[in-house]
Amino acid sequence: KKQILIASTNPVKLTIDKDAFQLLIPETRFNGIIGVSSGSGNQPMTAVETKTGAYIRVKAVSELYPGADDIVFGQQNAIQK
Repeated sequence: KKQILIASTNPVKLTIDKDAFQLLIPETRFNGIIGVSSGSGNQPMTAVETKTGAYIRVKAVSELYPGADDIVFGQQNAIQK
């Protein structure tokens, strides 16, 4: 089974992430849900802030759990002007 860590505690993001991975990789096993800061504030406003926030989440979880899983996933949403 593929093991996945999700870098969020947001229930909407978790549902979407789990549903998507289970459709794409049916043998998925969720190994953890980890809340880490995106470093981009409460609501990113640009594409750069959004991408940076997702990257920071994945990097933070990867550093907390080095080599622990097959996939570490971070999601960041934004309001675009």
